[in-house]
Amino acid sequence: MEFLLACMMSTNLIAEYNLEGFTPPRGENAYPSGLQPKDQGHYKYGPASIDDPVLIIVDPIYDKRMNIIPAGYYQLSLDAGREFLYLVQSGNTIAIIPVFKIEIDRQKDEAKRKDQMPSGYFKQKKYIWKKNRATKKRQRLIKQKKIDPDEHVYSEATIEYSAKDRYYLIKFEKDSVRAWGAIKAR
Repeated sequence: MEFLLACMMSTNLIAEYNLEGFTPPRGENAYPSGLQPKDQGHYKYGPASIDDPVLIIVDPIYDKRMNIIPAGYYQLSLDAGREFLYLVQSGNTIAIIPVFKIEIDRQKDEAKRKDQMPSGYFKQKKYIWKKNRATKKRQRLIKQKKIDPDEHVYSEATIEYSAKDRYYLIKFEKDSVRAWGAIKAR
């Protein structure tokens, strides 16, 4: 009887050990590289907008270490800190490009802010009444589909190759922000 009990216990231990190898990994072991999708830049620092421009790369780009950016269509987005350009394809970050020059058109920003501010801003009661009236009217027009709730934002992305210095210049333009980044080619 003891022998039978000992055999049953040892097979249970063996079975547990074997099952442990077949169970799906959990926690940090689920991503051996350590980089989860939510940790990627375009998820972490704000998702890419549908208004971000599309960059078309005709020829593959190689760097000194023979890393490749294949030819194709890419979404070019600027991070929230305006320090990096993200080259995104199908939700995956292909390249992170440092921004070396940025221009912000302050006049467009100021005009946009003034349009958003009501005329009698400091008169609270009037402001609240006007705001409620305006939002109700806007909601009614949206329901009737007389106006488009989303405004179109101008966006453009271009890429140029400088044969003399052997680098690709990437220009990003969206609304009032322009940014330039470069990829050194081999």
